[in-house]
Amino acid sequence: MLNELYALSAILNDTGVKTEIWHKNFVPNPKTATFRILVDDEGNIAGIETITDEKAKTAIRKWETSNGNSFPSFNVTPLYDLTQNETLIEQAKELKKQLDKDKPINTEHLKTLIEQAANLWEGQQKLAKCLNQIPQDMGKLITESTAENQALLSLTQRILKTTPQQFHQQLTDCLLSQENLFPFFELLFFYTGAKKNTCLVLEVSDRSKFEYPANHTKAQSWFNQCLLSVGKNAAASSDKDAYGAVNNGWQEKFGAIRMNILGDVTLRAMNDESRCQYRYGQINATGNPVGVQTREAMSSALGWLSHPDRKKKTWTDISRSKGEKALLFAYPSVMPEEDAEYALLFGGAVDEDGVKFEACAERVLKSLSQIPKTIEAQMQIFVLSKPDGFRTKVQFSHNCSIDHFIQAAQDWQTGCRNLPPLTIRTFGEDKKPTWSEPLTPYPEEIVWCLNTVWTHFGTQASLIKQFNMGDALDLLLDSGLKLTHTVKALLAAILKNNQSFLLALGNAHHIGRVHSIPKSYNKQALLLPSVLALLLDKSNLTNEAYMKLPAYLIGRLLSVADQLHDKYCKYVRKDSRPPQLLGNALMAIALEHPKQALAMFSQRMLPYQAWARTYSDPDPKKEAGLVHFFLNEWGTICSQLKELETEIPIRCSDIDKTSMLLGYLASTAKKDQPEPSTPGELNESK
Repeated sequence: MLNELYALSAILNDTGVKTEIWHKNFVPNPKTATFRILVDDEGNIAGIETITDEKAKTAIRKWETSNGNSFPSFNVTPLYDLTQNETLIEQAKELKKQLDKDKPINTEHLKTLIEQAANLWEGQQKLAKCLNQIPQDMGKLITESTAENQALLSLTQRILKTTPQQFHQQLTDCLLSQENLFPFFELLFFYTGAKKNTCLVLEVSDRSKFEYPANHTKAQSWFNQCLLSVGKNAAASSDKDAYGAVNNGWQEKFGAIRMNILGDVTLRAMNDESRCQYRYGQINATGNPVGVQTREAMSSALGWLSHPDRKKKTWTDISRSKGEKALLFAYPSVMPEEDAEYALLFGGAVDEDGVKFEACAERVLKSLSQIPKTIEAQMQIFVLSKPDGFRTKVQFSHNCSIDHFIQAAQDWQTGCRNLPPLTIRTFGEDKKPTWSEPLTPYPEEIVWCLNTVWTHFGTQASLIKQFNMGDALDLLLDSGLKLTHTVKALLAAILKNNQSFLLALGNAHHIGRVHSIPKSYNKQALLLPSVLALLLDKSNLTNEAYMKLPAYLIGRLLSVADQLHDKYCKYVRKDSRPPQLLGNALMAIALEHPKQALAMFSQRMLPYQAWARTYSDPDPKKEAGLVHFFLNEWGTICSQLKELETEIPIRCSDIDKTSMLLGYLASTAKKDQPEPSTPGELNESK
């Protein structure tokens, strides 16, 4: 990933894109509960304010000289511990309930509770560093007074007038004086569960006296430049780093970049305890020396890529598909005049704005077409994940030419349309049931479907961690033998994990109902047929070819059998239906042993065939014409199968199973028209 980021930094520099370079130790605050502490001239706490906006929290930075030691912001535990006494815990819970209901509380009782609690800050050495040592060091770095740093310099001087003990007591008094203690309750007491850190942001109380407060973006930018300039005045080394730049500071560790979803990401973790470090006899920084100048360029490039404003353009969240934190990054090596949602085209799982793949692809391909053909541009793609929740892993990295990528995106859409006439019964935006066309999946949604296992006749879903984004991108971008192996593996998995769901979906459709599944998985009903069609297309099997296969015709035969059985139950059994219709009950057998299923079908079809031949009713609502249509379709398919009898396989391959499932789900001509809701259907979605 270092090489790609180095190349990106050069691209951004050449195109005039300005990126922010932040010192590795000047980091943004976390998104935890955050409070602004106002400090007066004498170093006393003059007030406290809550900061609730998530962007406002992370916009504030702190100088973190070592893990947990920082200024002017730092993390603290609650002030008092009540967990040593069960009675105190119950009193705290009751007290919080009263505060939540805006009931008045007894101040004396609150003070008594504090007197019986343990001081959680007592003996913490890091507080002395955060309140004394670090601000003292920060003050030494501020060698001249400017409009940007006056408040920050004053804050470092003020806080040196207090001690951790005084700060603890003043903060307690400040909280007790609040009219509404509820927002600060977790800062005051630890009474249950795990200790939650709170972020305190120190600020001058008389902010109006200064042009910029201590935590203003101007003040932060000034101090950041101050940190970056330290050591840059030293004589440049004649040695070069791995990228041809001066190697000043090459022994230092890489700083972390804070990203949405993933949190802190270190570009290169150098740990001599990792055995892989010894592979080439070079340990830690000696394995790949990177100077400060190069490191800053890489960090700023990754910061630009992962900036919140560039969501969907250069990065997108793909955590859902595998159940672990993961981000996908995608960008062209040459920046077109018009930006587009490059990353969204790969991972559009979070579909809050309803953007379909075709619409996204149209914008992306239009943007990429602006790159001159004479330039050998590349599409860069990589995925970062945190499988264990802590260490960042490069899950996938790939690049291809822009022309290849454009063709791959077009082939993807063609493959997903490799379907027979097929509609899916779903709930529309008005929450009424309707027949909908299958959707073209984003690559990330392919992984989501692959990693979903359906059980209990396709009504319950669970997520596994078998496939990742690399598998979907192999399907999108690869060709030849590698693509063949990928398709084979994905086809086997999708059939194994989703067969029960697809059969249940067809069974519900043939009754004219929406199959009831958890709402969070509703979209899979519209995605899975397209996934099957795409895998057949990647197997060089178009719908014109597989719709003539015996397996497809068997699926159609059992589909028509279901619909005829449904009409039989409606008019003969007075709407009393078994859990499975005739064709659905035989599909599980047909997917393994098609000849055996046909033999069973020839016996079980007889009573329904006899009824359909004699059924008639002048009332058009009785659907006599539709019954006879199903019977004719039944006969037509049987005739086609008779002609292909020698070609019917003894056992189904995965290609045969896929064709059969699509045949079973395919629409019957007379059922393409909208149908009224079935009683009870409106409340089926869970």
